[in-house]
Parts: sequence; C-alpha cells; structure tokens
Amino acid sequence: MSEAERVYIEQWRAKKRKRKSILSNKFRILKYNLYKKFSLGKKNRYPFSFSGWGMQTTFSKPPWLDSNNIDDLNFNIYHEKLKLLVKENKFFLSQFYLPDTNYQKILEELKWRSYIIYNSAIFALNFKKKNTFNMVECGVCDGLTIYYALSASKIKNANFIAFLYDSFDEIKEDYLSPEDIDQLGNYNHLDIEQTKKNLQLYKQNIFFNKGYIPDIFKTGNNPEDISWLHIDLNSSKTTIECLEFFFQKINDSGVIIFDDYGAFKTTKDVVDSFLKDKTGHFFNFPTGQAMFIKKT
Repeated sequence: MSEAERVYIEQWRAKKRKRKSILSNKFRILKYNLYKKFSLGKKNRYPFSFSGWGMQTTFSKPPWLDSNNIDDLNFNIYHEKLKLLVKENKFFLSQFYLPDTNYQKILEELKWRSYIIYNSAIFALNFKKKNTFNMVECGVCDGLTIYYALSASKIKNANFIAFLYDSFDEIKEDYLSPEDIDQLGNYNHLDIEQTKKNLQLYKQNIFFNKGYIPDIFKTGNNPEDISWLHIDLNSSKTTIECLEFFFQKINDSGVIIFDDYGAFKTTKDVVDSFLKDKTGHFFNFPTGQAMFIKKT
C-alpha cells in the first residue's frame, strides 16, 4: 500500500470515527496497529485493480475497464485479439520464452504499457499533418509494441506505413557505451522471420530494415517524414543516434516514445540532454516510458 493510499484510507476512517467514544477510538487504533504489525485482518482487503511491470493500483480502475470511450473499447478489442493470436501460436513472444511461461498473464501485466503505446499513436493520428501516417520503430524485437500502433492506425482507417529497424541479432559492444556494457549479447534469440510472421496481418504496411543502428540508416528504406517514433534499444549510444537521424523528420505534433527512459539512467541522460533545447512537451509515465510531443 502506498503512503498516499494509507493517508486517504485513514482520513476516510477518521470521518467514521468522529462521533465514536474515546474508548472505541482507542480500540480501533489498537486493532489497526496490530493489523499492520502482525498482518491481521482479511486478506486482499483492498484488492489490486492493476498489478504488473512494477505498478500496483487499488482505488483507481485502469481506463480500459468500464469505459464507453471508443478508443478504450477498440484498445480492448485489439488486446484480446493479440491474446488469442498468442494462444493459437500465431504470435510468438520469444522475449519471454520459458517452457512454462504464462503468456496471457504477461500480456495483462504489460497492459498499461501497451495502452500508452496505443494512445500515443491515436494522438499522433488525430493531429497528423500528412496524408500518409509514417511510423518508425527502432528496436522491434518480436513486434509486440508496434502491433498496438499498427492496430491504432488500422482502426482510424489511416493510410499508414511502418518502418521497422532492428539488427535481429545480439547487441554488440560497438553499439554500446561503456555504461551499458551489461547489455552485451542480449537478444541473440531474435529471428526476423518470426517477427514478420507475428505481424503478418499488417505485412502490406511494413518495411523491415535489418541491421545495426546507425549503419542501417545508410542503406535502409527510410521515410522522408514521421508522425510517430518509438525507440527501444537498451543502449544510450544508439538511442542518441536515432534521435540525431530522425528528429528533423518528425512532423509538427509528432510523437516520440522512449521505452527505456525510466529503466536506464544512461538513456535518460542522453534524452534529457538532446531535448533540452527542443520545442515541445515532454512527460514520463510510471511504466518507465516517456513521451515527447514535438512542436514546430
């Protein structure tokens, strides 16, 4: 239980105790202190409304529950569709593979992160300046994140293209700063053909650029302008190289999503430094993600 939740609960209880006798109040205080010390009382007295990815909430319901908002309803549709694809082995999450992995549970635990991705794309779509909605993702992995941005584009009936960049190979030392060296060798399990299979519903709208950043920028199929950019590279060095290559291509009211902002201090530092003199609005989320809306 967070401190804020504890305070609100105690304030609510105080109102109920206001007209009780002093003896009764003392008894309740004693009972509460015993409950805290010895974990007495009912289990799950305040059940979680969401739990996953280091986040737990009780009072507030996630926005996709009991919502009449059309975007929330559509998000649920595509989230459930993904769960079905995973269940039917039509979308393989190699990043989380173990013989006994509960993929359905993982997708639920990642739901806040997926909701932010979906709505960042919805925002960019609503304020797009071009007829074609160009998306870029640097660090594609199995295609889990871009699935939600592609789904948002489809539901808005947009003319959209996704330019996806990934080595689909292990992270090498040449593409890491010394501070990020613990990432060396990660993601050696990735297979571009599996990712293509995962995203086959949108294969007509995707250009895959296989190679290491920034090398692939010289030979890849690159967009002329961008409305949505997602960076998830676990490397501050390649993160800044993405920003230097793509930032000038981002349209007015275009969006950048940083997956690693809250998880890697090195990435946070280079992002903060790069954006300090840029015009727009930056904010981060308790999921570890952060978003920048560019203004020109």
